[in-house]
Amino acid sequence: VVIYRRAMAPVITEDELPPIEDYLKDEGPSYDKIPDSESKGVQDDDDSEYDFDDYSDEKSKAGDPDDFSDMEPTDPMEEDGFMDEQSDNQMPDFNSFMRPHVGPKVDYWANVEKLLQEEKAEFLHRDPDVIHLENFLTTAECMQLVQLHEKVFSEREDPPNWCFADEGWLKGMLAEEQLTNKANIFTITDSMRFERSCVKGADVHNRLTQKLPYSGSTWVPRGENKLVDQIEWRLEEDYGLPRDYAYHSQFIKYRNGQQYKHHFDCSAEAQSQGAENDRLATVIIYLSDVKEGGETDFPELKLKVKPKRGSALIFKNLDKKGRCDLRTLHSGESPKSGVKYIYQHWYHQRIILPSYTQDYVLCDNTFSCREYVHSNATRTATKLMKSGEAARPNIKKAVEFYKQAVLAQPNHGIALLFAGDSMAQLQKSVEALGFFERHLKLHPKSIDANFIAASLLQDKGDVGKAITLLKRVLSVSPKDTDALYNIATLYAQGKRAKEAASALKSLVQVNPKDGDAHAFLAEVLQGLGDKEGAKKHMKEAKKNRSRSRS
Repeated sequence: VVIYRRAMAPVITEDELPPIEDYLKDEGPSYDKIPDSESKGVQDDDDSEYDFDDYSDEKSKAGDPDDFSDMEPTDPMEEDGFMDEQSDNQMPDFNSFMRPHVGPKVDYWANVEKLLQEEKAEFLHRDPDVIHLENFLTTAECMQLVQLHEKVFSEREDPPNWCFADEGWLKGMLAEEQLTNKANIFTITDSMRFERSCVKGADVHNRLTQKLPYSGSTWVPRGENKLVDQIEWRLEEDYGLPRDYAYHSQFIKYRNGQQYKHHFDCSAEAQSQGAENDRLATVIIYLSDVKEGGETDFPELKLKVKPKRGSALIFKNLDKKGRCDLRTLHSGESPKSGVKYIYQHWYHQRIILPSYTQDYVLCDNTFSCREYVHSNATRTATKLMKSGEAARPNIKKAVEFYKQAVLAQPNHGIALLFAGDSMAQLQKSVEALGFFERHLKLHPKSIDANFIAASLLQDKGDVGKAITLLKRVLSVSPKDTDALYNIATLYAQGKRAKEAASALKSLVQVNPKDGDAHAFLAEVLQGLGDKEGAKKHMKEAKKNRSRSRS
């Protein structure tokens, strides 16, 4: 198996997907059993649907070639952290086909604003925008989500770890409660790559619970609940908030005395330069009425929003330069009577693959505490994933843990991605494509999964599907040099020289020192009769022979 660098499996309906148990058999999932005639095609960002059967390496697609010519040169993509909430696409620290590149930052707020205006939504504040939507969910839908939160929360580990952003605060609390000799402090790195000082144990939990009131929250990743998935789709289709840029859906319960003090949803500490992948927007949906208290308070905007069951609040966290807007400081106030339930969703600047963390109570630097809980299935799968990472670099051992993680939670996005990547390294392309197929159903614009799957399809001779998937990569990251090179190779094989030349011209704009691309372009231009162009790029190829491709 030759991995040229990343690609995407065809989008098919859920009932066409092989059972999850098939992914754990030696022969792999029944990917190849789906006839090409039954493929539905892939809906690309330009609203044109590609029929896989229209492409082959023997005939050219009619019409104008793809136009990549308007791409501007750019610096290489910055490296971000793969398992990081703020930047979730970096290559892991082990041998892998996954790459350390991510898509560019995208400010999609203008489209969100336009769609909200068309819906005649109520703008409570302008610059920064805070928008209120009445009756976003029905009472029945709100009750269903409340029940979902209570079910997941009831599965939590007890007692949980207690983690603090400030170790001095933790030590002070332990000394005050005379627990210093009963608690061993250990350190974890959370999903945002911050170090947290933690303690555990029943005595510690009981005493800290009496001193520090905390709200309870649950994470519901994509694919775990149909209604939650429908809400994501509705927010994207109706209001332009793209789900591929969103973190897990979160549900929070506040009792009397529980609150989340004034804080930012964006990275205030990186305000001067801007974070690598900050939270551009926040959505809050109120799932219960609150008679008194419980407001979402924006002190800098002199704005308080009272919870009303079914209503939604959408606000932008970043300023026009993409930096944390300090005017968006806000709090979740405590209900003075009754209980407050909310749904919360964060949308980032770049496409992300949300991380999965262990459960704990976290007390942050605003002196607010909250418990974070996953379902039993997701918690089990995440622990198996960690065992798989520990088994590296023995890929055969690691992949067994990844398979068990997928069996425990069939919709665990990272487990599916790592299982697919590992199977590709073991040259089990059919099984790898099966894992990527399910992963891409959850995260259709996952750059690495798209790229690796396209490479596997290319090696299987399925040029049409590989081209479609590489187009998906380029729709997300148009300056991805490896995707441009690979799609040019496929176009050239299919005698589509103009498309190949267009992709290669874009590639050498992005990286003028890619000698292989210049040589390839010279060959294509020679075939098109452009002798001057071929001569020019062959000269550049000779100047830049240091880079080679495997």
